[in-house]
Amino acid sequence: MPKLLILFLSFYAGAIVGSFLNVVIYRVPRNISIRKPRSFCPHCQHPIRFYDNLPIFSYLILRGHCRYCLSRISPRYLWVELTSGLVWLLVIAIPGLNVTTIGGIILLEGLLCLAWIDYRWGYIPDNILLTLAFSGSLFYLLFDQQQFLWGVSGALVAGSIMLGWAYLGKEMFHQTAIGGGDIKLASVIGLFLGTRITLLCLFLSFCLGGIYGLTQIYRKRLQPKATLPLAPFIFIAAWLSILVGEQFVSWYLSLAGGH
Repeated sequence: MPKLLILFLSFYAGAIVGSFLNVVIYRVPRNISIRKPRSFCPHCQHPIRFYDNLPIFSYLILRGHCRYCLSRISPRYLWVELTSGLVWLLVIAIPGLNVTTIGGIILLEGLLCLAWIDYRWGYIPDNILLTLAFSGSLFYLLFDQQQFLWGVSGALVAGSIMLGWAYLGKEMFHQTAIGGGDIKLASVIGLFLGTRITLLCLFLSFCLGGIYGLTQIYRKRLQPKATLPLAPFIFIAAWLSILVGEQFVSWYLSLAGGH
């Protein structure tokens, strides 16, 4: 099968998963079952026909509006599908498919969902975290027991680091530096990525969050002591870490004289 066709199919498979993530993102914060009812317009509640529920294409054909009430549909639906498609495309195109990167795709899809919920609602749902942790544990127990052991170590290290950072924030600055959901999320990332890549992921997420926060403060769109949702930056950092993390760590260790 031609490589371009494989990449396109990979992208669209990711977009299909992204369509399901949109259901989770909309329904979980509102305590609506993700199994039923079938997909509906958030404005008029009219059920959406299958031909209006094709990832990416339906949104573009309908120009981002409901066929029945003509209300505008949030562009978030399109962005989640596109991003999910790019997750699959880039992971398959750059590091390639293996047990580790398949686990990485599972993690990134969960993080994409959590990033949007954290951005919009300001919290990280425990039920999604538990589902992600269970999926990762089961996947590695079935296909790579050694990676599972590394993952348990990574979860303990990541959770301890975030818990320590939260404690220091309370003691030194007398405010919440890290939320409980972020601590649990870091542990889940450690379960998937192991210690080394998780440390890189956390470092990058803090850098990205810091740069964004300082930029917004400079533009007077954010108060200096305001809290930022961390999950969006963790998602981006995890994506970068999965794509090029091993090469970056090897390069850094070679500069430092490590092995």
